[in-house]
Parts: sequence; C-alpha cells; structure tokens
Amino acid sequence: MTEPGGEAWLEDVRREYLSSADCKIADLSDAIRRLQSAPESVEARRNLRTLLHNLIGSGASYGFAGVSVIAQRMSSALKRATDERMIAETDLFTLLENGLRELREVFEREAEGMDGRERSNEDAGEL
Repeated sequence: MTEPGGEAWLEDVRREYLSSADCKIADLSDAIRRLQSAPESVEARRNLRTLLHNLIGSGASYGFAGVSVIAQRMSSALKRATDERMIAETDLFTLLENGLRELREVFEREAEGMDGRERSNEDAGEL
C-alpha cells in the first residue's frame, strides 16, 4: 500500500473496501433471510440493523455515498416495520431485497470505475 494521505493511498483504501463487497452483500443477504424466517427474532433484527448501520458509516467514510444512501433507506424501512410491528410484511422484504440488489449494482459500478481509472493511469504511464 502507498503512503497514507495521498491520492494514490485513498484509491488503495477504496479498492480494499470494494474487495470486501461480496462478503458484505453475502452477510446482508444472510441476515435478511434469517429475519424473514424468524420475523419476531430480536437477534435477527439487531444483526441486520448492525450490518446496515456499518454500511451507512463505512460507505460515507470511504467515499461511496450511494452505499450509505441505500443502506439508510433499508435501515429506515426496518425501523418503521419494527415500530409498527409489521416485521413479517412482505413489503419490507421486497424493499430489503431491492436494496440488496441496488447495493450489489453500486459496488459493481464503483469497482468497474476504479478498474477503468487504473487502466487509464497505466496507459498514461506508457506515453
């Protein structure tokens, strides 16, 4: 990894964050499935809420605002459903699954963008 503080360092850190995207998506998907199979489970709800909270913060910290926005929307829907005692409603799970799909797309788009910048930098170095 490059020296902390520079633009190259930030790109390295962002790339490292994106390399964990598949794991983040898998953990979130598992948490949604666990809640769907046990809607009254406080532990399942807490686990999903924690994962979403972590994505909200880490997305913003690493410069991926789209990740934060989607995770916040999912978290808000979970909170509303919990507050209204409608956790078993299919609308909640539809929204969560759609959010999961959107997160996957954002991660893929960001990774492609970073790959494109890396290739451009390599091409520029050959000139």
